[in-house]
Amino acid sequence: MIDTKDYTFDCPDGTWPGRLDHKEWGKTKNLRLFFTHLETGERYTFGVFHGDNYTPRGGGPNFKTEAEPGTCYTLTTGHTRTGGPKLVSAEPIP
Repeated sequence: MIDTKDYTFDCPDGTWPGRLDHKEWGKTKNLRLFFTHLETGERYTFGVFHGDNYTPRGGGPNFKTEAEPGTCYTLTTGHTRTGGPKLVSAEPIP
């Protein structure tokens, strides 16, 4: 089990390799995802939502049914207009 307190909302803007460490249900039909940046070791958390079928809006797997912890992805991340973290897209790394 991971300590989710080790993960921050302050993600980088851009594309980077990440490993899905953990996923858990949030409070509002969302799935919280916890990733480790493979190059820096930094840890970040994001949410994907029921209304988007638990996928990033720019493309990627359904994290509810198609993603397992330990899988690595090329992630594109940024921030919402209010400053929150945003998972833009995720592509599995072969």
